[in-house]
Amino acid sequence: MKKMLLIATLAATLLTTTTAFANMQEGYNEGGSTCYSETAAQSNGCDIRIMPNDRTDGEYVGMVETPGPGKVYFQLRPGNEVINLRVNLLQEPNFENDKMTFREKELYYVQDFSGNKYLVIGDVIEGTIPDLGISYQDAQNRVRKFYVTMSGMDGSLMLVEY
Repeated sequence: MKKMLLIATLAATLLTTTTAFANMQEGYNEGGSTCYSETAAQSNGCDIRIMPNDRTDGEYVGMVETPGPGKVYFQLRPGNEVINLRVNLLQEPNFENDKMTFREKELYYVQDFSGNKYLVIGDVIEGTIPDLGISYQDAQNRVRKFYVTMSGMDGSLMLVEY
């Protein structure tokens, strides 16, 4: 019963978040990348961009793959100066005080992720509970956390801040 409540709450939160961001006036979907956060909307830019895995320009820093068949491959590219980029496996989702939290297991780390670098990620993206996230420090030394999810509207990949 508790699991069903958590899933229903997460689904409602994702629907509300997606609708809210779709209705925002500020655009920050540049070059096929999408990131959702209030600060990204205010600065009109993404610190990290999620993009199709179809470009090979820039400095390749590595590849991360999660277990399982039917992976979707995509790239993370910096939009602004980013340090201490971590790709995390998200486990044990919890919803407390109107905020989603996870236990994080680090899968990959890049100290300096700025300039023309890119990281390739392969992940099985299914269901409503995210299992892959990223965290990093932005230019203001704030730690930012996002999970990777698929849009229910058009199937595009998104980074949603949590």
